Amino acid sequence: MNALVGVDDRPWIVALRAIIGTAGYLTGIAVMGVAIGTLLHNTAAAISTLVGLVFLLPGLGQLLLPSSWQEGALKYLPPSAQESFISVPDVPGQLSTGAGVAVFAAWVVIPLLAAAVALKRRNA
Repeated sequence: MNALVGVDDRPWIVALRAIIGTAGYLTGIAVMGVAIGTLLHNTAAAISTLVGLVFLLPGLGQLLLPSSWQEGALKYLPPSAQESFISVPDVPGQLSTGAGVAVFAAWVVIPLLAAAVALKRRNA
């Protein structure tokens, strides 16, 4: 019996969850980058925006937000959502696996839909 809560006794399932979650996260970040690039029409601005969103925004949130807001707000950013569906075992205070996938999917789908609308209007 495994003493860790939320960890399956079969290690291959745990590894598979981490592998599939990581592949999905990297694919989602790539799609988000393409969507932001389509919206901005500027490669440097798109890369800067994506790097800022993924790497800088969580750190700035920890520095600038009051501690009472940090728990509620920061777990909905892409890196925190990703941690919820690849971390084993589930960490208390994180989103559940399904909620993490849904939050990350929203971060990918919303810019993608905006890029599709912008592309359709520009090239119509």
